[in-house]
Amino acid sequence: MMNSDSGASTANVLNGLIAGLLSQRELHGDLGDALQSVRHSHLARLLHYRVAQLEHDCERKACSQAIHALSEHAARRLLRAPALCQALRMGCNADRLLTLIESEIALDAGQIKACWSALGDIWLDAAPPVRVHSLQMQAGRWRAPWLRCGLTLDLSLPARLEHPSANLHEPGIPGVARTLANLALLNRAAELLQDALPSAHTLLQKLGGSIVLRSDDARPDDCWGASSELAVGRMVLVNVTAAASTALCAEMLLRELTHFALDCAELEYPLMRKPDALAEVSMPSPWTGVPLGLHAFLHTCAVSTVLADFWSRVEHLNAEEQERQSAIRRGFKNLHPQCLKPYRSGLSPTAHNLVSKALAV
Repeated sequence: MMNSDSGASTANVLNGLIAGLLSQRELHGDLGDALQSVRHSHLARLLHYRVAQLEHDCERKACSQAIHALSEHAARRLLRAPALCQALRMGCNADRLLTLIESEIALDAGQIKACWSALGDIWLDAAPPVRVHSLQMQAGRWRAPWLRCGLTLDLSLPARLEHPSANLHEPGIPGVARTLANLALLNRAAELLQDALPSAHTLLQKLGGSIVLRSDDARPDDCWGASSELAVGRMVLVNVTAAASTALCAEMLLRELTHFALDCAELEYPLMRKPDALAEVSMPSPWTGVPLGLHAFLHTCAVSTVLADFWSRVEHLNAEEQERQSAIRRGFKNLHPQCLKPYRSGLSPTAHNLVSKALAV
């Protein structure tokens, strides 16, 4: 059950933190649309830049021709794919770019091709790939399951992920039964977010992206999420059914969504003006005491502010939920008002705003 008295406050905290990173010209409409526009514009420019920098004329020509062959629908799917973002931000080779682009052309044209879509949610060959059992045949294609809010599963990746690092010790890919159980819990968690924090649910729907489900037999009782600014929009969720409650699962979704939205905004408006100069700076997390890089510290302040407001809306907490809420509240007491002062010249003004918002909790 939700505490409706704080609904407006919660929506304003989430939207305010993210919207505060965008320039004023980006704030004329819906926040989700603005973030989507930032992501598409940035990645489209970066795609053309990467193609222009390819070493060989034949590679540049092949990629340019493929880009021009994309329909508007295929281009939107491609620019939504975390795999493309990762490829572009890491400076990948021509073969990888061409594979991603051509997969969306083949999907759009109904062609048969032994590869995954750029989002990793559709297998384009006539027969399903070996050892992938969660696919469903729909409209002539083998498709991954998806959440009712629109997030799709990415089934294309190996068990151990290079980016983002999910801190997996013994990574596994859930089988069909476990995948369906994960999805059922995540759907309930998304519905809880819709009730408690409509703005978060709207962002989930507008920004899309993908979920990567993993299990970790080394820590079967732990449930957590991970993401990376290198693959904006990819949430790695580990041992989902180990979450002690729907609300704790919703917190995990909200945490990764907030990182995702911040990462989208930072494609054009980074929090750090001089990231290389501040790369060695380490600060303890006020919530866990674990040393964090400065960028991770800023994200942690923003995420914790949103989570604190989320938990203020959930009534009738069980013992574990109460402890989680208390742990978040205790962390704010450890946040020093002048913690960013030595690094002011290397940060954007909005970086200081994230800490100010956290101090006001």
